[in-house]
Amino acid sequence: MGFKRHIPNILTGLRLALIPVFVLLFFQVSPIWALGVFVLACWTDLLDGWLARKWNVISNFGKLFDPLADKFMQLTALVCLVIRGWLPLWCLCFLLAKESLMVVGGWFFLKKYRFVVSSNLLGKVASVVIDVAVGALFLTPILSPWDLILLYVGMVLTVLAMVNYSITNFRKVKHENQDPDGPAPDDRPADPAAPRS
Repeated sequence: MGFKRHIPNILTGLRLALIPVFVLLFFQVSPIWALGVFVLACWTDLLDGWLARKWNVISNFGKLFDPLADKFMQLTALVCLVIRGWLPLWCLCFLLAKESLMVVGGWFFLKKYRFVVSSNLLGKVASVVIDVAVGALFLTPILSPWDLILLYVGMVLTVLAMVNYSITNFRKVKHENQDPDGPAPDDRPADPAAPRS
């Protein structure tokens, strides 16, 4: 496989590196140029996941940092939109609180149960909806109020994804903690050949 196995993680790193470029363009050049960087970042998010699955090079680094890179870009864009006055502050606070809970939850499972949790299908759908909504917010003079309505839909989906994420991973922990050798000795049927007292 060679160098190929590192390409998805390189794309994840590239997405993180695009965040300061996005901020610089948003405030110093034009929000439209920043929107182009945001779209590029979203494209790399889709590409690195597709390549990782195609080449079967899914790694713990990718599981952890791919969604983090996506969320950092999303939240950075939302902060910029709030500063510009195109997004209500409470939307940013809501999404920031939710992402903070997700990070704490992921760290909890990693430290306590030694496995890296990955995003679920509902979470990926919610992330795509929010990405599209953020892109629409750059065109808020034209698309208002539909841009905010789309964002609200994404916020509802992301909460549902968080609930599903928690249930799924706690079930996984419960399953892995079950005794694979069967019931405990006290719960096993008595051996008929054993001497009786």
